[in-house]
Amino acid sequence: MLSSALTQDLNLYLSMAIEDWSVTAWALDFGDGQSRALNGPIGSSIQVNHTYQSPGRHTARAVAFISGRAQAAVYDRYGTVHLVRRPFSVQIGNQALTTAQARPPRIYLPPQAVVGVVPYLGPAPDDRSLTGFRHIDVLRGALTSLSVHLLIVREGSLAVDGHPGGFGKSRLIGWRLDGAPSDAPLGSGTLPGTTHRVGEVIRLQWNSPDRIVRGQLQDYAVPLTLSVETRFPDGHVATYKIVSSFSVSVDFAAQSG
Repeated sequence: MLSSALTQDLNLYLSMAIEDWSVTAWALDFGDGQSRALNGPIGSSIQVNHTYQSPGRHTARAVAFISGRAQAAVYDRYGTVHLVRRPFSVQIGNQALTTAQARPPRIYLPPQAVVGVVPYLGPAPDDRSLTGFRHIDVLRGALTSLSVHLLIVREGSLAVDGHPGGFGKSRLIGWRLDGAPSDAPLGSGTLPGTTHRVGEVIRLQWNSPDRIVRGQLQDYAVPLTLSVETRFPDGHVATYKIVSSFSVSVDFAAQSG
């Protein structure tokens, strides 16, 4: 950050009394090969941010281009004082030595999350604030629609130079159904392998009830891959793929024997 004040510097260069003046331009040299020019009536001081790309010591310079009018007393040969007014222009600069330090290492830890779903048989509920379920019960042979939700277990976090830098904010931006197709009629159900946007629903159907394995009902597992976007406290944005699944119990379980 460079700053320069000119009010007290003018008398070092001008012996006349200044009536009015203004800075018409600034020229900035950051000492790392980068420069910047600012034109127009900006003021007698400026503050400019600059990011050095590598650590080291740099000499930064600021030059102000000033124009104005000044007056001075001129004595003729008879000793009579006359006031003369003249336009003037002058360049005033200063410099400062700055040290650019290496940026502390930053580690972005991804969020821990699972999928949740909300089943319905009618129109889709227009409420994204609904909390999804990890396990649902559905009717055998019924085409069921499921809205997809992101359930955060632990939010993504930032560590700066080994110290906590705060938690991020994650949101679901898409999903993909994995595994085998369901029993939904052709053209009605959601097919595996296709990426869908957030807000689109899964349509699945099960024609067979829960299986009985060793005398116990075994639920269906539905695998999905979630696309999650996380914005961290420093503005960094990252996208993650999170593999998850939910379980389904189909009513009217099969009878053994």
